[in-house]
Amino acid sequence: MSKRYLVGLDLGTTNIKGILMTVGGKTAADHSMHVEYIKGTDGSVEYDAKEFFLMTAKLIKTLADKADGRIEGLSIVSASGNTVLRDENMRSIRPAISWLDKRFTNEAKKVLGETENYYNIIGWPFNNTFPLAHLSWLKLNEPVNYNAAGKVCMMTDYVNYQLYGKFATNPYTATTSYLQNQEKKGWHRDTLSKLKLCEDQLPKIIDSGEIIGYISKEAADLTGLKSGTPVIAGSFDHPGAARGTGVLKEGNFLLSCGTSWVGFYPYEDRNKLIKLGMLVDPFLKGETYAGMFSLPRIGTHIEAIIDKWISNTEDKYKFFNEYAARRSGGLSLNPMTDADRDLSGYSKEQISYALMRGTAILMKEKIDFYSKSGLKVENIIMAGGPTHSDIWLNLLGDILKKRIKIAGSYAGAKGAAIMAGDVPQPRLGELAA
Repeated sequence: MSKRYLVGLDLGTTNIKGILMTVGGKTAADHSMHVEYIKGTDGSVEYDAKEFFLMTAKLIKTLADKADGRIEGLSIVSASGNTVLRDENMRSIRPAISWLDKRFTNEAKKVLGETENYYNIIGWPFNNTFPLAHLSWLKLNEPVNYNAAGKVCMMTDYVNYQLYGKFATNPYTATTSYLQNQEKKGWHRDTLSKLKLCEDQLPKIIDSGEIIGYISKEAADLTGLKSGTPVIAGSFDHPGAARGTGVLKEGNFLLSCGTSWVGFYPYEDRNKLIKLGMLVDPFLKGETYAGMFSLPRIGTHIEAIIDKWISNTEDKYKFFNEYAARRSGGLSLNPMTDADRDLSGYSKEQISYALMRGTAILMKEKIDFYSKSGLKVENIIMAGGPTHSDIWLNLLGDILKKRIKIAGSYAGAKGAAIMAGDVPQPRLGELAA
């Protein structure tokens, strides 16, 4: 009997990752690739959508070539929050805009009026780094490009289109666009009206776990998958990682560490999450929402300090971990605010340890705040690159006063593979290895 496999992808901000998983839930192979951006002196952070798709296709092929059996489905989770404009024939109008882009100020308020009124509808407090802000800026600053857009989407939607030739998304990913009515799982018409967009320009919203298309012949040639392989709707990356690690019930907490560090709480009462000002995800349909908080771009701030004061070589994180492990005191750092601080009077050991400790303290302050508001944390699962560092894990455990279970770097991709097919839902941390 031939083996049966599923492919799960996590299209992150810094890296895209993928796993080849057996239908029984065992990882057979994994692989990652680094994302390159076009950065401007004006704070712009953009990238080529077609090149991004071709890199994703190459990643899929790397995994497909390792399968000694039939691949029965593919699903994608992603960091999202980026903006892609295409014409009516899905040809490029301009480069895609990343959520890391810093050009945006008050354009959304000029287009929409008071953005605070949209929080309960959209599910996320207004943020100037996501598609609603991008589109408002484009409308005011690049009207020719904006008016030429026959299709408006995010990168995951575009990748999916290239895989099967149809235009679709899911309510979890759509939340990050700030264009969706979250509870109705449909596009918010008032927002679209003010942006002068119509629903036909946006992807159809299909729930997570549903088949949204089948691999086309053209995509089959690029990915190594068979034509007709199902593509299944995924989710935003953090709820994907929660699925991949069994963080599904109240009391369980996912700490996802990447470009941003995100805390993820499954919780039934959406209204309470809104009152607490959290990022709300639809999560498990008809059952449980999830609240999220973030230390936005903290990974970028950490890397900038490491590059300037520790090492800017390929082995910089190895050196960073080694220096931090010596636990040299005498310095306090807040990675969110101290990226430009003069640290020339301190050793690499002091800087490394203070950088780790400062990050852990910021996370503790967030968790303590939500704990006092009733969001209890009984179990912590940690995902992302820092899980490979004993000093990170020990320091976080000491400061949070909790035992931390490890989910590694591929939790999001594992969650995508679970959504791709009939994979047993893991118990807490079961697929963490």
